[in-house]
Amino acid sequence: MEELINKFIVLEGIDGCGKSTQIKHLERELNARQVKTLAIRDPGSTELGEALRDHILHRPHLPICAKALLLMFLAARAQLNVTISQALEHGLTVICDRYEASTMAYQPFDRQWLYALSRDLGIIEPTLTIILDIPVEVSLERANKNRSPDRFESQPLIYFNQVRQNYLSLLRNNPSKITKYITIDSHQPEDIVTYNILSSALKKNP
Repeated sequence: MEELINKFIVLEGIDGCGKSTQIKHLERELNARQVKTLAIRDPGSTELGEALRDHILHRPHLPICAKALLLMFLAARAQLNVTISQALEHGLTVICDRYEASTMAYQPFDRQWLYALSRDLGIIEPTLTIILDIPVEVSLERANKNRSPDRFESQPLIYFNQVRQNYLSLLRNNPSKITKYITIDSHQPEDIVTYNILSSALKKNP
């Protein structure tokens, strides 16, 4: 059994970057190394989280102001933390589709304030956050290929360009002393992206 230092791993990036696919690959690769995993998504993976996810994403005509939207995300994450805490206590490696970095990238609030608010709420910090970076035009083409866009995917191109830059700025201005942020080019062949993610997950953080 391979000893894994990164027990809580998050995959992040703009819509269509390949997070969901790569989480399946990472889970498979870790399981093959006898690393027990729990794959979850934020918001979601709890009854409350899934209900909030439906209201946030799939009811785009439901008016939600920025503050209310933030509180909905935080409520879902607080409930999800019960699941994360239990999984970590049982020795599982948690792999999450989106988490705290999404809030800092997508929400129009001060990053330091958001980080402090999460700590006040006792939100667990991941050890590693992997940002899958991809050109916005490519990501939107992928995201909207086979389904109708959700509340965020229906935003204009300039919005996603800003979100992408917000993600990348976390590499330069990381507010956390626990979470390591790295970026991987997800506009590469799928197997190469998988290899790079696995290598990062297995690497010991300095």
